[in-house]
Amino acid sequence: MPDFFEPHSPFPAEKFPPKTQDVYAELDAFFAGTANQTASLNKLVAFGHNLKADGKKKVGAYGFCWGMLLVPEYSMCMVISVGVLQVPRLLSWRGRRIRPSHHLL
Repeated sequence: MPDFFEPHSPFPAEKFPPKTQDVYAELDAFFAGTANQTASLNKLVAFGHNLKADGKKKVGAYGFCWGMLLVPEYSMCMVISVGVLQVPRLLSWRGRRIRPSHHLL
């Protein structure tokens, strides 16, 4: 499994959910940098191609919480055979609500 935040660390759990504008700014910076979706998707696609190059016939992806944002885009790259999304609760980020559900692609 690729470490998406390498060489950095995840956002500190004790700062979530953000309670001040400064912490919101830190979280925005985290998603723009360390947890950048495009860079993470590139890592995931390369990982899947490496598995297939090693002879793996089928590759799956399980996206939990933040990772669930990557799986639909990853499935469009035609690397995986199946993808699963899971969100543990109702999420809201900057006024956008994401409903909890479990989906099979």
